[in-house]
Order: sequence, then structure tokens, then C-alpha cells
Amino acid sequence: MPCFSGGLVKNKLSGQIPQLVANLTGLSFLDLSFNNLSGHSPKILAKGQVSSLMV
Repeated sequence: MPCFSGGLVKNKLSGQIPQLVANLTGLSFLDLSFNNLSGHSPKILAKGQVSSLMV
């Protein structure tokens, strides 16, 4: 499985992290820091798909 990393730092995102993120495959690192996110995060760490999530 390919490993990808992604970052959406300082993008003025707000609201909840969409459940769609939990369905991404091959994503090992996701950085959503310095945004205005709220609510619960999808269970992406529980599924073992993303090893590191920064919010």
C-alpha cells in the first residue's frame, strides 16, 4: 500500500473533519493544525490507516 502524507495547515478550515477523511487509503500522516476545526474527529486512528494526525 502506498504511503502518502497531507497537510492543510493554516487554511482557515472550520467545522468538523469530514468522515470522508476516514476512508482515505494510503494516508500515513495528516496535518490539519492552525485551523478552526470543532467536534469529533473521524475514527481514522482507530482504523490504523493514519499513524499521525495533527489537529
